[in-house]
Amino acid sequence: MGHSASHWQDIGNMKIEPEEIIYLVQEMAQRHDKDQDVGFEASVFVLFEKYKGRDDIADRAYCITTRMHCLTDLMGDERMHGWTLETRDPKCKLTNGAVFHAVALCPLRLENERYHFDADEFFRIALEEVEPEGHA
Repeated sequence: MGHSASHWQDIGNMKIEPEEIIYLVQEMAQRHDKDQDVGFEASVFVLFEKYKGRDDIADRAYCITTRMHCLTDLMGDERMHGWTLETRDPKCKLTNGAVFHAVALCPLRLENERYHFDADEFFRIALEEVEPEGHA
């Protein structure tokens, strides 16, 4: 691919729309329902299919999978319990859509050559993105 380390550091500045994250999540859920692979390689395949023909295909796939990896890192945070529900499948949780908006919108932080989300910032964004449930 010929990407330098500094090029990958620019991924933190790539704008990702919430719909892109939601698309990947929905595609992976469909694969899961069909008992198909839902690992990292499958997510890259889904993204390469979606962005086929684009010049930024590798960068977009890397950025989105990086953001999803950062979400996985946050799943151990106690605050995530308020945004998810357990299912019969221990590998699968129902997750509030605001979380996926935050995955797209939260700035990526790079420390020790590893990306992550600032947890406080992530949950603040999720709260801003949540749909109100009723009218008072």
